[in-house]
Amino acid sequence: MKIIKFFVSAILITVLIGSIARAEENIQPQTSEVKIVGVETGYKDNIYLKTSDNSFRLDIYGYGQFRYTYQTNDITGAEDLSNFQVQRTRLGFKGYAGSDKLKYQILLSASQSGEFDKVSLLDWFVDYAPSKTIGIRAGQFKVPYSI
Repeated sequence: MKIIKFFVSAILITVLIGSIARAEENIQPQTSEVKIVGVETGYKDNIYLKTSDNSFRLDIYGYGQFRYTYQTNDITGAEDLSNFQVQRTRLGFKGYAGSDKLKYQILLSASQSGEFDKVSLLDWFVDYAPSKTIGIRAGQFKVPYSI
């Protein structure tokens, strides 16, 4: 739970700092007018949160593996058993900050292990790609490959 709070706090601080920096950039010296960056939310493939000037975007996504079992006990006459389990779930956050050249992604995993539920950080990384042919990635992630 501390990991989730840490990353949500880090994302909110990034949004706040970026909004302040963009608000300072939008101040025009000849007038006293200040533009405040608006925030848009919605759903297109994922739930998203983005600024109106497209300098920040946060997509929230997830998936899970669920199991439902039903056991009849007609022969023994005992009570029927019904059970629903969440085997594992994934919750992810991805997007960009500043521009689409600086991207980030965080993937959390929640699973049941014995009597205790466990939340762990699977992947987290930051990508910086100044062009389409070159980029740098830092963090914990699986190495992408394809044929």
